[in-house]
Amino acid sequence: MDSDRLGELISVVGIDSENLVGSLLSDGELDALKQIIRNGTPLNTLRAYVSDLTYLEAWCQASTGAALPWPAPQELVLKFIAHHADSSAPDEEPAFNMPLDVRQSLSSKGISKADKAHSISTIERRLATWGKAHVMQGYKNTISVDEVKAVMAKAKKTGSHLKRPHSRKPITRDILDLLLEQCDPSRLVGKRNRAILLTAFSSGGRRRSELAKLKVENLIQEDPVDHEGKRLNCLTLTMGHTKTSRGDERQTVKLVGRSADALLEWMRVAHITDGPIFRGVDRWGRVSKRAITGSGINCIIKQLVKAADLDPADFSAHGLRSGFLTQAGRDGHSLLDAMQQSQHRSTQQAARYYQPGAIESSGIVLVGEKQS
Repeated sequence: MDSDRLGELISVVGIDSENLVGSLLSDGELDALKQIIRNGTPLNTLRAYVSDLTYLEAWCQASTGAALPWPAPQELVLKFIAHHADSSAPDEEPAFNMPLDVRQSLSSKGISKADKAHSISTIERRLATWGKAHVMQGYKNTISVDEVKAVMAKAKKTGSHLKRPHSRKPITRDILDLLLEQCDPSRLVGKRNRAILLTAFSSGGRRRSELAKLKVENLIQEDPVDHEGKRLNCLTLTMGHTKTSRGDERQTVKLVGRSADALLEWMRVAHITDGPIFRGVDRWGRVSKRAITGSGINCIIKQLVKAADLDPADFSAHGLRSGFLTQAGRDGHSLLDAMQQSQHRSTQQAARYYQPGAIESSGIVLVGEKQS
């Protein structure tokens, strides 16, 4: 393997398992990744590409005894799906079909625990990476063909793949207010949690990873906004690279009113003037210098849900994202305006969350009621 190619990739992406990547990826695969870098792909997506190609190479070597062939034969692609999809019926225990020796080989390399089926989204992402690597190396994409698409369509209708919503219920304004009631305003933790909830929801349903990465340097305090005779605080949040941003694009969203107030109050009492905004707070009320993690934010949401006597299994941090769009639909805001704040690129995806709220407010659900 060309060490210069690997060194360039590591310097841009920041790979923890350099030796593993170097031993598995071919020069052609590294060149494909470099081309993706030049195209301005977001850093998190690049890391996913590296992870996916490394996994695919390790899996292929473990299951066939040979390196990943280019172009990939259709039989190998179908084998990958068979090894990773849950083939059980919806009401049965998950069925994982990866042979034991393949699992053990992957585990021994530290690539994967390989103890359960992949989610459909993970399988689709890895197939997409595989296909993209074909194109970047000048091969015909043998991944995106009708036969593979047909098998994936069937896989989506089996077993646990039908039971994996991000959050079973959206956190709409009424639920949000219940969670806010659980935030003790006399404690630092309470002020922080209130700021997390309101920032996440009001800024369009920010992802937990985006909240974890938010820094003071990403905030701009704007002139107050006039609303119903009141002057409301207004902040602009520059999100940097997100899941949907492209190249050097920087997405911005607004916080106005109580959400801006909550964020500014948390920063004031926690004496946060630079660096990460949302940080850990220990039992003695000391604020960490480190950012809280995305999983930590999800745990906070579930703790507040439980404190509100709701079922934590029904809600997660993603419920703030879906809840914002559902609430926008209820309130009669246009889908286009809602997407501007949520930063969804896919109208179809945004509409999944928006439409239930819009239908509730439209009166269409009452068509069957007797008219007076």
